[in-house]
Amino acid sequence: MIETYVREVHRLLRPGALFKFQVQGYVEQDGIAYESTPDDTWIGVTFSDEQAVELAEKTGFEPRHRHGANEQYFWLWFFKR
Repeated sequence: MIETYVREVHRLLRPGALFKFQVQGYVEQDGIAYESTPDDTWIGVTFSDEQAVELAEKTGFEPRHRHGANEQYFWLWFFKR
């Protein structure tokens, strides 16, 4: 679902535009990685840094900056090429 949203934003933006948004980071507590499951609506969809880069490339964006990959609030700065 998130990929669909990112593709739609890409379609609407002009070349060179910035799309800054937040996703759930890949959180680890006490050595346990918390990943989402399809029935878990509380945590949401988690993203690792590698998955965020893959999302950008699959949707036509350049992933210029990322902050908080291993935290709850994972900010992404995607630029339209």
